Amino acid sequence: MRVSQALKQSIILLMLLAFASSLTGCQLLKGSKPGAGKAGSASTAAGGGARRSAAPGSSLIMGDWQVSYAVNGETQSAHMTFKAVGDGFEGTGTDDANGQNFVIDTGFISGNSVGFHKRYHVDENPNLPPIVYDGTFEMVSNDAYKGPYMHGSYKLSKGDGPAIAGDWDAQKVENQQGGRDAQTAATQAAPPQQPQTIVDPSKPPDLSGKWTGGYEYEFKTFHTKMFIEQDGAKLAGHGVDTNTNEAFTITGTFNFPTIKLIHKYPELKLGKGKTKAPRSLEFRGKVEVVSEPEYQGPRMIGKNIGGGDWMAEEVR
Repeated sequence: MRVSQALKQSIILLMLLAFASSLTGCQLLKGSKPGAGKAGSASTAAGGGARRSAAPGSSLIMGDWQVSYAVNGETQSAHMTFKAVGDGFEGTGTDDANGQNFVIDTGFISGNSVGFHKRYHVDENPNLPPIVYDGTFEMVSNDAYKGPYMHGSYKLSKGDGPAIAGDWDAQKVENQQGGRDAQTAATQAAPPQQPQTIVDPSKPPDLSGKWTGGYEYEFKTFHTKMFIEQDGAKLAGHGVDTNTNEAFTITGTFNFPTIKLIHKYPELKLGKGKTKAPRSLEFRGKVEVVSEPEYQGPRMIGKNIGGGDWMAEEVR
């Protein structure tokens, strides 16, 4: 099948926008930069692929970096690993937000100027233009960070469309506070954790309160919010299926551990004179009292009349 030139250009433009919007980075840009100085004028060398002589800082740039990118006013994170190639460097990286991989090439460092190209979708489309980074390389030392530091701007040219650009900066991972040594020290200095709430699995719980849960019915999954009042063995209340916004009333019985709930849905007006008939949905199961790292308390679990699973936990 032949594809028109206009369609090819549209596909390429969409791919460029997709990987430009996935530029991610750490939290450095949300606060003040640990270094100072203006970005070096490296775009000419990076964009033209010109080689420069190795600089004293070239050995320091090799290794693992955490990088920040300002994208549409937001700062996200990625990690890159650089290695020496000839008189420059190249590498690979991964966006933290979505796990998308990219490659780094045409890297150089000359004096305090640094630059490189970032490329997505190399195997699928090797002709896509690179994202060009240029900036400043320097050594910093302050309370927040001590070690090699880079900062500057990036730019993605889109042919006849407007370019995508933003700021970036990076710290070397092994020099960051919060690296392995700092994390070990923090762990050793951390106060002892508070003991978890002790629950008695043999004692019938009071089910009065707010609950969240979900159930399967007719091959669909529904999310539910419920408010239940318990009076002896009788249950009453109301709720809503949050993903469909259908409200219901609740009646039921509870004889620990056995539980039965009935959701009664009133007639629903759908617009244009159409309505959805009133209906009831019955849930049967048991209540178990659990003590888990993420949740301690009563849990309802069982099947509904359609054979689908359901579960609910109390909001605490």
